[in-house]
Amino acid sequence: MERCYLERLSLERKDEILAFLDECHEDNPEVHGSGGMDRIYRGWTFENALERCLNFENPEYAAQTDWCPGKTRLLVRERDRRIVGVINIRWNLTERARQFAGHIGYETRPSERRQGYAKLMLYLGLKEERRLGEKQVIVGCNADNEASAKTILALGGVWERREEDPFDDGPADYYVIDVDDALATFAPVYEPFVGSPMERIALERPSLERKDEILAFLREVAEAGQEFHGIGGLDRALGDMSFEEALEHCRRLETEGLSKESWRLKSRTLLMVRERDRRIIGNLAVRWDLSEMARRHIGHVGCGLRPSEQGKGYGKLGLYLGLKELQKLGERKAILGCATTNIPSAKTIQAMGGVWVWQEYWEAHDEHDDYYAIDVDEALATFAPAYEPFVAENPGGNE
Repeated sequence: MERCYLERLSLERKDEILAFLDECHEDNPEVHGSGGMDRIYRGWTFENALERCLNFENPEYAAQTDWCPGKTRLLVRERDRRIVGVINIRWNLTERARQFAGHIGYETRPSERRQGYAKLMLYLGLKEERRLGEKQVIVGCNADNEASAKTILALGGVWERREEDPFDDGPADYYVIDVDDALATFAPVYEPFVGSPMERIALERPSLERKDEILAFLREVAEAGQEFHGIGGLDRALGDMSFEEALEHCRRLETEGLSKESWRLKSRTLLMVRERDRRIIGNLAVRWDLSEMARRHIGHVGCGLRPSEQGKGYGKLGLYLGLKELQKLGERKAILGCATTNIPSAKTIQAMGGVWVWQEYWEAHDEHDDYYAIDVDEALATFAPAYEPFVAENPGGNE
């Protein structure tokens, strides 16, 4: 067994997901834990099956189907990014789901079996269930599936009942696992094999040569209905400016800065670029020479992530990289803000040492923002062991 992590299904992985599903389907027509992706063998397109699968993460959508919410994740090997399994994690179970499905379903790629990946996948599933607030989970398997039963028992499962499963051939056994007890017991065994979906990232200044890729990145953010953060006005290329004009405006913010009434700052906009394939996965704005107004309403660092790259830890890595840039600029204390309703951003800032300092009403957006202070030197010293392995050098340089 090697280090693995869970990854959300995406259109970018289409060919690899199809190859995985084909291998599983050849072994067994029903691909357990696929979140309905095996509907492609019943005439569905990959895109339609994927849309339905991802929609189940929305409890309101799930309720319309008289089923429980669930999220489907790929088990991906860190070393080669190979898909070795799939798992469906459910919560707030309906009575029907509790009786005939349970909280977790999963499937290991046939060519990757008997290496311990099923147990690792179940362990990761239990970690996700705890995050979702589940204290006790039900896991089922066909009564004649000895290998699956052994996996469940190995993670603390206790047999509860046998049901004649209307969705499968033959009876199924159901087991109960105490989530906290199982995670406490098996963390020493499986945590060494929990990998990271993050890859090495370099910082790169926006350029005309990257026009098409930057516009594709901006469109993905806009189409997802997300606000732009830390983009230095490049998003205006989707509206009232040409790309060339937006790029020039972005560059002027670094060289000339912004100076208008009580607002003053300089801002450097950088792209977060994956080393392996040069894909833009996010953006970063580092600001300095802030007036009191800019300090209280904008802060020193802004970060945005490509929607398809969210949930992988890049938010914390982006903030770490922003603090490194601030240190080079001589800043020793960083102020960062986020909307009071933006819980993920608040958690990211707090995880990097942010301490709440004040709240402001942002009239332009009709929202209240919370602001946090981070000691730059202290944060970098603390988090360097965790994030430096993921920092790459930009071959083109950043100067």
